[in-house]
Amino acid sequence: MSTNKWHNSNDKKNNSISSNINVRNNIDKYDIYKKFPNSTEMYYVSDNDETQTFDEEEKKLQDEIHNNINLLYNNLQKKCTDLINKNVDQHQIIVKKLKNEIEEIKGINLKNQSKIESQEQIINQLRQSLGLKENQTRKLGHEKELEAKKNEILNLKNENRTLRDEIDKYKTLCDEYNEKYMELLSKNN
Repeated sequence: MSTNKWHNSNDKKNNSISSNINVRNNIDKYDIYKKFPNSTEMYYVSDNDETQTFDEEEKKLQDEIHNNINLLYNNLQKKCTDLINKNVDQHQIIVKKLKNEIEEIKGINLKNQSKIESQEQIINQLRQSLGLKENQTRKLGHEKELEAKKNEILNLKNENRTLRDEIDKYKTLCDEYNEKYMELLSKNN
């Protein structure tokens, strides 16, 4: 005896309907009906076809997801490479700039060093000259001339001191640039 709600055990006609419904329910368990574009038409798809269709769709979706992931990965990789290249380029520009500045400072140091050497030679000549002048002034009693030479030497010493201070500043600046350069090299290595 069937448990279907349309089934009536006393009525043969209802038994026939009930049997048809049971058969239909059994078909529905194992088969799928789908509509065609025209709503009056129907077609039949078996379990195997449905499974195959689902498998194909699943594979298609997996392929699409895989392709999208690859595309995203490639885009990310390209952006990463671009950023690295940009950073390397910026670093090379900074390093080149620092090297040029260091070379300029070295050039300035050489000029100042030669100025100092030249001034030291002048100071030595003036000392010799001063020594001679001192002897002459003692002999001649020209104290004013001697005082002027002493002032000149003092001025030259002050200039020499000022130049040495400038050289010290340039050396300090050069050391700072060298430290920055070494820091940049160590950061990039």
